[in-house]
Amino acid sequence: MARLNRRIMRGTVRRTLRGTLLVEAAIVMPVVILMTFVLIEGGWLMLKAEQIENAARQGARVAALNNSTNAQVDNVIKTILHSAGLPEAGVWTVSPTPDSAPNRGTQIKVTVTIPYGNITLTKVPLLITGKESPVTSSVTMTKE
Repeated sequence: MARLNRRIMRGTVRRTLRGTLLVEAAIVMPVVILMTFVLIEGGWLMLKAEQIENAARQGARVAALNNSTNAQVDNVIKTILHSAGLPEAGVWTVSPTPDSAPNRGTQIKVTVTIPYGNITLTKVPLLITGKESPVTSSVTMTKE
């Protein structure tokens, strides 16, 4: 009789443990999946921010050259954004413009801005920044 009771108890405990594990997994798995997607999106955002910075840096290098033009700076920035897979919906400014022929030694600042909603990997803004928060990079170089 004692053996029979132990067998019944063992089966009941096993079923209870299996049910507990199922409930715990149902609670934890959505959180783990969400955290995984947030980490992937954060890494993607860091990659795109670096590519935006590279576009601003290359634009500033061209703008700092002695005989550069606005068209050359725009072309370099568009080319880098396109090769990085970034939308050309970004906005960039150069001040002062190379066409205004600033003197040698003048600081030229290039700023490139793209809304976060245009570069998100999952097309769902998982980060707290919001869909319209800008990803911006500014680079300043001295005119040659």
